[in-house]
Amino acid sequence: MKRMQHMVFAVVVALVLFQVAPKATYACTGTVATLALNPLGLVVTNVGSLSYVYLCNVTTTYNGVTAEACKAIYAHLLAAKLSAQTVAFFFDDSLTCTTHPVWANLTGWYYGPELEP
Repeated sequence: MKRMQHMVFAVVVALVLFQVAPKATYACTGTVATLALNPLGLVVTNVGSLSYVYLCNVTTTYNGVTAEACKAIYAHLLAAKLSAQTVAFFFDDSLTCTTHPVWANLTGWYYGPELEP
């Protein structure tokens, strides 16, 4: 009996520790309509109803994203744009997909872009 309790405990701990992505308050999905890189390295995009949001900077840490991660995000979005694949961004804030400020940092963003099947 004690062994069974240990196994159940181990399974519960594994499920808690190995979650791929935490639950989102909401997700915004769509195709990449615009993907821009300004002269200072700022990545700007339109994805679904997210309109002209600043994601990150390919030259320096910006909006909590390192330059290396930003380059990967840019490449990910470029591939999605070229293949017309849907992507998703996940948020945990009080906004919605349509109320994120235009021409401003993307806030509440904690996961994505994720390519959708």
